[in-house]
Amino acid sequence: MSSSTSNYHDTHESKWKPLLATGKLGGDYNLLKIYYETALRRGVSPDKIIFNSEDLYYLRVIAENSVSKDLGTVIDLLTKRFVDRIDPSAAQETIEKYLGTKIDPETAVNMIAKILAIWCIEAGESLGYIKLRDYYR
Repeated sequence: MSSSTSNYHDTHESKWKPLLATGKLGGDYNLLKIYYETALRRGVSPDKIIFNSEDLYYLRVIAENSVSKDLGTVIDLLTKRFVDRIDPSAAQETIEKYLGTKIDPETAVNMIAKILAIWCIEAGESLGYIKLRDYYR
């Protein structure tokens, strides 16, 4: 990408965060916001775009029953849980618009699912389901 070419990320940089997100884990929530808008425009049901109480319960079970205190493992487990909910074409459009580069749908889905997982963990901490200080990165 040449220096004269800009992308959505360059021109719309802000620190927007969704409800209960803290930003502690560094999720790029602007990307999630764009995905949400894109997916809704494409007719994706809102309940497929965000996490729900069952996901928070799953996080709580992981936190209470896991021997491992590796935060990466928790992120991976939640990411896998969210992958099937992500609309591949909406994810691809979002990433390409945001980064200004082509990307395959599978990679785009994984990127969005990971940000959703990070938001779920931060929300879980805000609600007292998990204590991030107990985990290593």
